[in-house]
Amino acid sequence: MSMSDRVAALLERFGHDTVCSQALEPKLEYWFHGDDACVAYRDTGGAWIAAGGPLCAEDARDETMLAFAKAAEAAKRRVRFFCLEHQSKAFASANIGQQPEWDPSRWKESLASKASLREQLRRARAKQVTIRECPAADLADEDSDLHRQVCRMTRDWQRNRAMAPMSFLVSLDLFGHMDLKRYFVAERGGTVVAILVATPIPARNGWFFEDVLRAHDAPNGTVELLFDFAMCVAADEEVAVVSYGLAPLAGDVGVWLERVRD
Repeated sequence: MSMSDRVAALLERFGHDTVCSQALEPKLEYWFHGDDACVAYRDTGGAWIAAGGPLCAEDARDETMLAFAKAAEAAKRRVRFFCLEHQSKAFASANIGQQPEWDPSRWKESLASKASLREQLRRARAKQVTIRECPAADLADEDSDLHRQVCRMTRDWQRNRAMAPMSFLVSLDLFGHMDLKRYFVAERGGTVVAILVATPIPARNGWFFEDVLRAHDAPNGTVELLFDFAMCVAADEEVAVVSYGLAPLAGDVGVWLERVRD
């Protein structure tokens, strides 16, 4: 079994954190603790920064984190766990934001209570925006018009949202491990104007809406229509939870991060 397959097997068994699928992102390294625990991390030269919590049984998390910290210390590195969703008594922690989550089975109730959201959906439909789920194989075909359109839209999106490189913290890997992902595309007149990529949260029967990209000229309401479609699919498939990922600096984040936010 390759290292990647070994991590994927642990992800399927123990992936609890919303960002757990990012353990398979490129350029990450892996530290294993026995046969049933793993930490995916990036070595920055001064620290080992873990992508979420360890992939292991819940009652083994603290033990695994402490062993990882000890290994980092031996390598003369600090250790940080980014986007950790459980509190550990063994480590100091700081809130860096909040993470919205929804129960897909209640999505229609939420939609019914939000007139402004329904209006956005109406606007997109009035502009003939349509949504469909795209098979990964269709998107993977580099010779297909769909693949070329998505790549072109992605380059446009990135040009308008330049950020310093931050490895797994801020990265796009639309075509990596496609067998694990669900792809939803918004089209207008045969042209792709937005895409939503959902990755699994296996241990919670959940989805993480990891990537949501739109063309600069996508009609108003396109992203909302895309989100609504994916949520309805999740409800039909009895997905237990959907997360939109971290909203940085939201909520009670402490005085210093409040100043950064301000």
